Amino acid sequence: MPELNNNPTFKELQEYEESVCRKRGFQNSDRASLFAHLLEEVGELASAARKFEKGKMDKEEIELELADVLIFLAHIANHYEIDSGKALVKKEEINKKRIW
Repeated sequence: MPELNNNPTFKELQEYEESVCRKRGFQNSDRASLFAHLLEEVGELASAARKFEKGKMDKEEIELELADVLIFLAHIANHYEIDSGKALVKKEEINKKRIW
């Protein structure tokens, strides 16, 4: 299994996720499954945050659910061959011109 350093960039996360997906046989995931899993993980993140706010869950659970969301975002970016860092820079250039 490939190693992921303790403070990865999103590009490193994408590279790691690509390698892990190949090893686990997930590299050919279809679009519907990818987005269904992402939505499921976002729902779990929201649920963990809600429970945390009520004092019923540790912050670590939010961290773990957030990690799942990031993993699926990396997987989707890889599926569509998108460099997330470049996409973020591109989008922020658009946002800078917006009136908020």
